[in-house]
Amino acid sequence: MSNKLKTISVGQFEHLISKAVSEYVNEECECKVTNLDTADFDYEDNVGVHEKRKVSFDVTVSYKE
Repeated sequence: MSNKLKTISVGQFEHLISKAVSEYVNEECECKVTNLDTADFDYEDNVGVHEKRKVSFDVTVSYKE
C-alpha cells in the first residue's frame, strides 16, 4: 500500500475524493486538495516494516445547489 500512496498525485487524490463524495451524495461535486504532505515516506528504508506511516492534506469540496 505505501508504494501506491507514495506516488499518488494531487490530481489523483482530487479525483478519488470527488468520485466517492459524488457517489455518496448522489450529486456531482468538485474537490481541491492542498498542502499534500508525504514526509513520512521519504525515509522508507529507515522505517520498520510494521510502523505506521501517514499522508496528510487539506480538502475543499464544492458543489452547486
